[in-house]
Amino acid sequence: MAEFNPVTNYALEITLFESFFIGNNWSSWQPIARKWLYNQQTEYYLDLINPFLTSKKQSDIGDPNYKIGVAITQKPTQQTTFANNNYLRFRCAYSGIITYEQGTATKQLIKSSGNISINLNTAILILPTTTGTKRRIVYLQNTGLSIVYFNFDINLIGVHCPYLLPGETLSYESGNFKWSGGGNQFLPPLAEYLIQDGLYVWCEGKDKEGKLVNKNSVSWIEFYGV
Repeated sequence: MAEFNPVTNYALEITLFESFFIGNNWSSWQPIARKWLYNQQTEYYLDLINPFLTSKKQSDIGDPNYKIGVAITQKPTQQTTFANNNYLRFRCAYSGIITYEQGTATKQLIKSSGNISINLNTAILILPTTTGTKRRIVYLQNTGLSIVYFNFDINLIGVHCPYLLPGETLSYESGNFKWSGGGNQFLPPLAEYLIQDGLYVWCEGKDKEGKLVNKNSVSWIEFYGV
């Protein structure tokens, strides 16, 4: 193809259109550029981007609410005896940067709480094994007057365990343990996984000086979910 020859009037009219998505529908096609080409039945390349699309239009093409279209009109209908063998190829490419954004996940947690008096020298299960859910947050407080020991296995519970003095607390959140009591050296490895199997407490009914006291109790709050 070469430029249109007005003498023969054999030509292809190539028109570039644009449309925008407004509201809930696409707008009607609007012409933005037109080119006449004379059909000599030889291959020819026509750039529809430049100069017909400015830098502003090139930016619009990347917008999901913008699209372009091309219309081809043959004039006259029978240009040559081989008019039915005419063909058009469209070649295009795209470039861009693909980024990944972590969406904000909202988790619905279920709350459970309680307060109990502790039977002396007896392992008491405070937090049961989680089934189908995962323990996310735990808050345990010694609300009595004696030392309270805690651990995650009934076979390990006893006076050689981490402990809470009266008024002290244990908290668990995001896999981290914090407590104001002592016995850190007795905390089992990977306790953040063991807490899913439950939490036991033990009490001798004695204060820090070894004296017997009457009030022995704990309170707790936990949040769990999938």
